[in-house]
Amino acid sequence: MNLPIALASNSPRRLQLLEGAGFIVTRVSSDGDEDFPEDMPLAEVAPYLACKKMERVEKQELIVLTADTTVVFPDEILNKPATEEEAVRMLKKLSGRSHKVVTGVCMRNPAGQIVSFSDTTEVWFRELDEALIAYYLQHGNPYDKAGGYGIQDSIGYLGIDKVNGCFYNVMGLPVRLVYENYLKLL
Repeated sequence: MNLPIALASNSPRRLQLLEGAGFIVTRVSSDGDEDFPEDMPLAEVAPYLACKKMERVEKQELIVLTADTTVVFPDEILNKPATEEEAVRMLKKLSGRSHKVVTGVCMRNPAGQIVSFSDTTEVWFRELDEALIAYYLQHGNPYDKAGGYGIQDSIGYLGIDKVNGCFYNVMGLPVRLVYENYLKLL
């Protein structure tokens, strides 16, 4: 397959997922704030932010993709932790409970046509003991992931009981939906 796409994201996981699916990826810039209205329903934040990022991307000769992933824990969004203490707090909060991972995606073709969509996956963690959390903090990287964890990391292998929905969505991109919408933009 020859599927060229311009990825406006610094996420190594999104790059890995797109390349693994057969896309030929070029990176473009989409820097800026990630603020959203306080009264916005939490499930709408990720698609809102993905579209907000698209507004900052210059026109390209390729289909452009922006995305944002949020971890929605009943009444709050768990962003990327800034400190070890914040990562521990998040992982303890997720321990023994379920949460939703929402990835919003916005795609634009060279003619300016835009499609946006989101996918939601429910994730259940088993009870996480302190040793597993400590190991992950030493050997993983909770600081660049919403909710402080990566499903593809040791904490995911050992701590996640069940996933209802797209596994790749939890990694940061619902690749099947990206492909289906890519074809619509050709």
